[in-house]
Amino acid sequence: MMGSTAPMQRSSAIATSSQASIAIRTCQERDHEGLFALYGSVFGTDAVDRFRRRWRWQFLENPVNHRFSSQMWVADRDGEIVGFLASFPTRMKVGHTEQIIYHDCDLIVSPTARRMGIGEGLVRAYDEFPNPLSNALAYAPANGRIRGRVGYRPLRAVPFYYRPLQPAQVLEFARRSRRVPAPLNTVPLAWFVDAAAYAGDLTVRAGNALREPRVPSDLAVETVSSAGSAF
Repeated sequence: MMGSTAPMQRSSAIATSSQASIAIRTCQERDHEGLFALYGSVFGTDAVDRFRRRWRWQFLENPVNHRFSSQMWVADRDGEIVGFLASFPTRMKVGHTEQIIYHDCDLIVSPTARRMGIGEGLVRAYDEFPNPLSNALAYAPANGRIRGRVGYRPLRAVPFYYRPLQPAQVLEFARRSRRVPAPLNTVPLAWFVDAAAYAGDLTVRAGNALREPRVPSDLAVETVSSAGSAF
């Protein structure tokens, strides 16, 4: 995660090239289909359906939307959407106070319009929107370089936990999504592969049981109808 203390001012950023003018502006409903086409050109057409579903629950059905709506910007090159940056409201503690702030995501630039300052222009538009804290998850190296140029600084790492996938789960997903050779889906070879994966699954579970702490025997889990004041 990276953070910035850039001044919060409303303005529009314009990037220009030798071939066309590129305007950084607020995303409108008429831009959606062009945006989905941009997403497909960057991540592949198979990813567009997943992005459409995520669009609904992350931006439109966000529980905080009744107070703060998601904010989005596009890079418009003579009517073609060649860049996009979204932000959605979320709860975060700033100092000792919990606030609703915007968190940005999905910084996308068309492969045909890169190295033209579009990514930086989109980030600056996000920074200029009134928000107590500018923050970003810069997974891609290019995203991190853009953030560094506009004043962001890396924040310290925070602990996180994960649960490794089990071999049987991985194989089942691969078979259902047809990501394994066709012969492995035939009977009886598929049965043999399933049995081998199940044996590997048991081996992994046994190894985890030896090295992971056991749940205390006096721990009780109860179902409650409502949360009280203590919760």
